[in-house]
Amino acid sequence: MAKIRIEQAPTFTIDVEVPRVGGKPAKVPFTFAYKDRNALSAFADEQIQHSKQFAEQVKEDGATVLDLTAKTIDFQVKHLAEIIVGWGFEDELNEQSIRALVCSASSVPDAILKAYQAAYADARLGN
Repeated sequence: MAKIRIEQAPTFTIDVEVPRVGGKPAKVPFTFAYKDRNALSAFADEQIQHSKQFAEQVKEDGATVLDLTAKTIDFQVKHLAEIIVGWGFEDELNEQSIRALVCSASSVPDAILKAYQAAYADARLGN
């Protein structure tokens, strides 16, 4: 009988359909850091907290779209840097290239996060 470890692999790789403005999405392999249930919950809590702060700024500060976009980009760069450990782009993976990717289109960070979350959902369903 094959021996299987309880411990998950520290990383996993999946293809992400990265949106391209005016064209078809590009299928790009991303290697992500694995997070256990507690770490994944904390990761989700960060997103929720960012959304709450975003809503408060819109109500109270009268922030401009440009201000809100800048803060969202900063959050998304930090957030994605926590989980992306490799990718299939020619560009070196670093904060500057993650920022360039995030700034390329608003749908890009969402597509990456949805693919990451889908990997966990697929595991929950038993693939």
